[in-house]
Amino acid sequence: HERLATGDAAVSPPQCPEAQCREESGRPLTCGSLAHWRLQGRIVNGSEVEVAEHPWAVRVLHRGRMFCSGSLVTATFVVSAAHCFHRAKPQDFLLKLGRRVRARWVERNIERLFVRSDFVRSTYDNDIALIRMDRAVMFSSYVRPVCLPTTVSDLTGRRGAVVGWGKLSQRGQMPHALQEVELPVLTVEECRASRHPATSITDNMFCAGFMDGRADACQGDRGGGFVVEGGVGRGRTLVGVVS
Repeated sequence: HERLATGDAAVSPPQCPEAQCREESGRPLTCGSLAHWRLQGRIVNGSEVEVAEHPWAVRVLHRGRMFCSGSLVTATFVVSAAHCFHRAKPQDFLLKLGRRVRARWVERNIERLFVRSDFVRSTYDNDIALIRMDRAVMFSSYVRPVCLPTTVSDLTGRRGAVVGWGKLSQRGQMPHALQEVELPVLTVEECRASRHPATSITDNMFCAGFMDGRADACQGDRGGGFVVEGGVGRGRTLVGVVS
């Protein structure tokens, strides 16, 4: 895996070995797996889904307000976007996971933030952050880790899911339920021909979406994962972060 270079350390992305990935009952689980079949139930023009369909989805609140999203990769680590934490204090954030039970979410504070030292604010290049929570979470049907990729591959043409609690439209309201949208990965040429300046699209990035803008992530979904179905023997895999 690529190492996450920070200002004072180089941190290897964490793994979730089977010995450490167990449900509250003690039963082992694998990353990227679901406890339930897909349940029936807006991200812009997306659809409402149950948290159990994306149990690695994390809400990142800043001073009590929905701010960004993240993806759970182990019982103690969450992957998000570096720009969400630019010049911010870890103590101003609260992480919410799972679903509300007896009027409470699974909540954690940030113990330490690892933000890439080569993150470029003007272009959002290397826009990755790793969050270490103050306490480990207990895995359940609604709190589970997503897999990390073992190899780098061309994603062009593949479809992946983006989930979050971001706005339903540019000036719209925040939703009460988790939203999902499935997006195709564009070619580099399509990406650089979009509304984003071509020079801001680096080799560390890929674009996913529709050229006509029919569906997309929105404010509040930043930092959330772009997740694809894994290969043989692997569950759903985190391959990108919404910038």
